[in-house]
Amino acid sequence: MWASGNGGTFHDNCNCDGYTNSIYTLSISSASENGAVPWYSESCSSTLATTYSSGTVNERQIVRDARCNSNVNSGSADSLPSVL
Repeated sequence: MWASGNGGTFHDNCNCDGYTNSIYTLSISSASENGAVPWYSESCSSTLATTYSSGTVNERQIVRDARCNSNVNSGSADSLPSVL
């Protein structure tokens, strides 16, 4: 499994990534709390699943460390553990 990427702001496309383009890889993307495509999301035909990560600053986000609220993250890599 591989996170599909966070280059959406730069119009990046994960189809050009050697990992997500492999037939042995399941590519995972992100969705916002409201089901929208996040600002960082890359378009990609190899994406097979999408899970929650985060979206705008007004939506809830993933926190990796429950002891510290300042460690809020955004990105497709934060969606990946939801699938595992």
